[in-house]
Amino acid sequence: MIRFLSLLVITTVLVGCEKRRAPARCLVPFGYEGVLVTIFDQTGFPALPTKDGFQIYQFPDDGIIITSSKQEFGWASDETLDVLQDGSYLRIPSRLSGGRCERFAATGSRTAFGEPEIKFSFMAVGSDEYWKGKDAREYDAKVDEAVQKIIRIRNQRSAPGGAASGSHTIRPDTNSTSSAAGSRR
Repeated sequence: MIRFLSLLVITTVLVGCEKRRAPARCLVPFGYEGVLVTIFDQTGFPALPTKDGFQIYQFPDDGIIITSSKQEFGWASDETLDVLQDGSYLRIPSRLSGGRCERFAATGSRTAFGEPEIKFSFMAVGSDEYWKGKDAREYDAKVDEAVQKIIRIRNQRSAPGGAASGSHTIRPDTNSTSSAAGSRR
């Protein structure tokens, strides 16, 4: 009995110490299939907004968010939603196969010579048909695309006539409708 109570107390303490974070509400362009990437802790980019207790990830058509927000770790009940053409939302289910769904999500970091250090998260969204024959290179290609986007925006800011670093909010590009690792139907 003492062992059981000791185990119960230890389990309760460990579970109680687990860090919570604000839940994420990921808003995905309607019909998007591919990898979605968020790059964190980038000076001069907008912070992720918060609404109704959720941290909002409004993905542009290219599937890349660059934010000054710090990457948060811990547990929460996140949700991934399609942004329908009328502005309403439809939940994208999380599972490993079947129709269009959120397949999985992960976090990472990377430092390469001549590139900014990045901390990122990514998630895979799409149907079995879309992902058939694709592999981990899809994720690497999308992170590479995100790094190039950061470099391009920073270069635009430092060019003559460009905005000085951090002097105003830079919004992610929303012109792209396809990428190396994601596209809209």
